[in-house]
Amino acid sequence: PNEFKDRLKSKANINWVLDERSAAYPWELLQEKSADAKPLCIGGGMIRQLMTNSFREDKQRGATELALIVGDPLLNGFAGQLDGARDEALKVQSLFAQHEFPTITLVNTNYHQVTNAMYGNDFKVMHLASHGVYDPADPSRSGMVVGDSVFLTTSDFRQLGVTPELVFINCCHLGRHVPPGSELATGRFRLAANIGTGLIESGVKAVIAAGWAVNDLAAHDFATVFYNKMFSGYNFGDAVSAARAYLYEKHPHNNTWGAYQCYGDPFYKLVNRTIAQKAVAPDYAIEEEALVDLNNLRNSLDTRSVTSVEALEKLELIMSSANNAGLKSASIAELRSAILLEVGEYQEALFAYNAMFAENAATFSVAALERLCNLRSKSCVAVYRTDGFSQFFINEMKDVFRQLDQLVTFGKTPERLSIIGSSYKRLALMSEAKDKLANYRKSEASYLEAYFLKAQPYSLNNWVVMKVILDLVDPSSSVPERLIKAEQTAVEKLERAYNNTEYREIEDKINQIRKTLSHHRKTLPELIEMISAARVSLRPSFGSMDYWDLIQEIAFDISLIFLGAIPSIPEMWDKIYGSFADIWKRAGSKGKMMSEVENLEILSDMLSLSVSERITDLKEDVDELKLKLELLVR
Repeated sequence: PNEFKDRLKSKANINWVLDERSAAYPWELLQEKSADAKPLCIGGGMIRQLMTNSFREDKQRGATELALIVGDPLLNGFAGQLDGARDEALKVQSLFAQHEFPTITLVNTNYHQVTNAMYGNDFKVMHLASHGVYDPADPSRSGMVVGDSVFLTTSDFRQLGVTPELVFINCCHLGRHVPPGSELATGRFRLAANIGTGLIESGVKAVIAAGWAVNDLAAHDFATVFYNKMFSGYNFGDAVSAARAYLYEKHPHNNTWGAYQCYGDPFYKLVNRTIAQKAVAPDYAIEEEALVDLNNLRNSLDTRSVTSVEALEKLELIMSSANNAGLKSASIAELRSAILLEVGEYQEALFAYNAMFAENAATFSVAALERLCNLRSKSCVAVYRTDGFSQFFINEMKDVFRQLDQLVTFGKTPERLSIIGSSYKRLALMSEAKDKLANYRKSEASYLEAYFLKAQPYSLNNWVVMKVILDLVDPSSSVPERLIKAEQTAVEKLERAYNNTEYREIEDKINQIRKTLSHHRKTLPELIEMISAARVSLRPSFGSMDYWDLIQEIAFDISLIFLGAIPSIPEMWDKIYGSFADIWKRAGSKGKMMSEVENLEILSDMLSLSVSERITDLKEDVDELKLKLELLVR
């Protein structure tokens, strides 16, 4: 009806009152015809409400603040395991821990453990992620799969002694082993409607259920924004709207923003907290005022005095005020881009940098070009984690190296050579097996060259750890053949030198080659001596808040473990984890934390190139540390 269409065009918050039949339609995807129109659930709030006569108000409510989090239960071959569901559960556990909300988390557990937890405790919140099956002919086979032919159905929720207030169910992860047309891939939207309506009838106040296969990264972002808003005191409707809007902007190339069917009371609140008053927008008269605020915000991220979410909100406020005052400059744009990088918003930072460089008569620092190259390689890895190998990433990285080569023509610096080393590591991570070793060796060589220019712990530790691993993987490539040939060629040229100037130039080159070769030929005891001496020479940084100063001791300990100078035992890895956790409480932006996790991911990938017992054990330790640190990133 036209009256209905006009109401929708107002973009107001609307409660969609549906019966069980109409609930099966994807109303969240409704959109006007105009090319620039946004979906209705993005422009305004959209919460579903169920029209039913069987709502149960006699159910007991749990006063205990406790959440059940289930991810990727063991299915014993009934269907493939879902890494995305496992990761989502761990991410949600981390979010609840940050807000000091107790949880019982079950990841990769059997259905007995899941049902025992459900019926043995009173939960206020349930977050469940696994496969789902919809079978209209057999309701007992419609629900979340928790075991071999074992399903968690809405009937199971009706049997709970205490009804949870909020239930979030995601049965729509992109499983690698879910063939199209199978019962695991079809009927997902009807399954979401079936679960959503069934839980509302059971007395649950607010329900979120995914209606089709979602992008795992986008699903993690939806859960993050939604729960952060709920814990900040937002009501259910506003938290859902914020999460959908965030996904629509950050993940424009998929429709995960529309996948979530959200049922219940739009005014339901998980916690009774007052939302902080919105910060007053600054009034700028000159550019320097905005630059001061941006610099202060960037420093606040490194000292952990502001969260990433708060930083993004404050950044938006600063930029809005600067634009209103007509203050638009490369300096402001460069700082904004750097802040986006610090909070781990790689895609937004990339767009911001590219827009800055595209400005007519733009002025920016060479450091901005260095950060762009580093960001581009980081961004490739972030997308690679979601989409897997693609020739696109390899081509993109080739262009990154082209830009880095141009920067090096201005002069070699430790920073530029370290960025080249990091970029080759990321390229190796994304490469096919046949190309990995060669790219990792190029990374190793770049870090060694950076160390020669300036003896810094960062380049030293990276070079030593990579050398130790790669020498174990392939001892024959320990000493680069190209350097041996280069030395021979240079010696021959020296014999034919026709003047003193040429002689000295060739002699300097030979000395540099031999210095490099001597480092490639260093034995384990010699490497241990190098690392131990550098560790001893660390200057005490009492009271220092510089992240790279604080993290150096941990990096040396990891190097000594790989060298075998420190035993690779659980107590040592626990100490390293504790050191990271302690430092991250007071220093290090989210972007820097993500870099540490990425480095462990790359170490694990290098270690996977060998099947020797020692390397396999080290890989298990690295993987465990990475998994634990991921939960701390925020």
